[in-house]
Amino acid sequence: MPNDFSEDADCMALWRFEPSALTVDSKGANTLTNINAVAENAVDVWEGAGSADFEQTSTQYFSIPDADLDADFPLKSGDVNKKISVCGAFQLESFNTAWRGLFSKLDTNGLRSLSIGIQQTSGQFVVVLGYNNGNSGETLYQAGSLVTGRFYHFGFTFQDSDKSWKLVVWDDTAGSKVINTSGTATNNISVGTAAVGIGVRYFATGTPVETFDGEIDEIVVFKDILTTGEIDLIRQGGFGPVDRTVVAGIGIEAEVGTNWPGITAGIGVSASVLVEQEAAIEAGIGIETVVNTEAYPVITAGIGIEAEVAVFNWAEWIAIYGSRFTARYYCTLTGAPDGLADIELPMSSFQYRLRDNTPSYLQVVIPRIDDAQDIADRSNGDLLVEMAYLVDGVEQHREQLARVDLDPPRSDEGTRRQSITLSGHRTETWGAQIVTLRGITYQGDYNGLIRIRCAMPDLWLRPGDTVHAGDETFVAGKVLTAMSKKTHWMEVVEAA
Repeated sequence: MPNDFSEDADCMALWRFEPSALTVDSKGANTLTNINAVAENAVDVWEGAGSADFEQTSTQYFSIPDADLDADFPLKSGDVNKKISVCGAFQLESFNTAWRGLFSKLDTNGLRSLSIGIQQTSGQFVVVLGYNNGNSGETLYQAGSLVTGRFYHFGFTFQDSDKSWKLVVWDDTAGSKVINTSGTATNNISVGTAAVGIGVRYFATGTPVETFDGEIDEIVVFKDILTTGEIDLIRQGGFGPVDRTVVAGIGIEAEVGTNWPGITAGIGVSASVLVEQEAAIEAGIGIETVVNTEAYPVITAGIGIEAEVAVFNWAEWIAIYGSRFTARYYCTLTGAPDGLADIELPMSSFQYRLRDNTPSYLQVVIPRIDDAQDIADRSNGDLLVEMAYLVDGVEQHREQLARVDLDPPRSDEGTRRQSITLSGHRTETWGAQIVTLRGITYQGDYNGLIRIRCAMPDLWLRPGDTVHAGDETFVAGKVLTAMSKKTHWMEVVEAA
């Protein structure tokens, strides 16, 4: 499911670069001009059905003049608020001959405002702020070591009133943030009439300089300041309208239709995901997934619901338990190391990356700050996420998905949302087993390694397992999962 920016009045532009709609702004009226035939790419895609494919040797880029921008577009000439947030995804094809521009509103002819791009030789991420009436530039950030052939997602914010800025860059292959920093600029930002450019680092009296080489997808621009948690949600595809009510911390329910003839051992549940936002959910903590089970001829042993399931066919099981069971996700912070009881925490999203003999990673977003003291009191605890199956509201089986040592928490307090982000790492070794994947939504080869995506996590899959997926058999090197009200997926990457 894509992000939903429809009800966010501060979202000023959304360029998804979909097939036959490369220049379309899905949120406003900021239609781009395609210069030198930027192409569509239906293979190297971050979200949706396509991305924009730039060739640096052809000086390809998108632009829109300042005068054609919507009235409230940030940094448009006359802007007095001077607040901007920009997010987007990109994949480099090369960067060793020239700088690569991602997003800019900067002309060296005294019209400098903002430039975001990548340095030419070492792959450093670079952000430049225009000041001194647009005649000078201040480098806010220049560091990192990005590489070609993998997707990154970035989020940048700047607020002129206190000159504060924030930058987050996610490496999708590594499954982690490679840049997560913030600071205060020396100067206030200048606002002028420079055009907005995508795929170009800046203009020199209207002439494009240092264009991009690779794919860019889903550029979204806000006239306010996103929190780090909101940037994470956009990256995960989970950004959407604020829940009207969150009771006991759920506020999320997703319905999953199962469409395979039999459920075999250890697969969990998987299929296409339809997300529904509830006005209120009265019980439980965590993200809840409802599974429709209709007219399937057989269910085999070992699915982890009840032992007696093995002796019934599917129709008999439905007759006993009703037409649906529930998969629910729980977040727990242990208290024993601090002499306290464990606590269950509400979640708006979570993601994890499991690797064998290498630090695994888990991140959970808590959609409120009420639990801050309880979390602080358990600073030595373990952070874990579990998945459970319930029948008629009664839990039948629960399995741990990820467990890490808690890192220092981070609080995000924006104008519309408040949240706490918990994360941690732990190195573990798992024993090998054989797992057959079902409900596959994507299968591909990436840098010579098989990547399989499913709609839901598998309860028992771990790195080192032998995976059967259609005609493919391979050893799992990494298991990645992201869950939110709009995002439900698990991805398995072959061991190198």
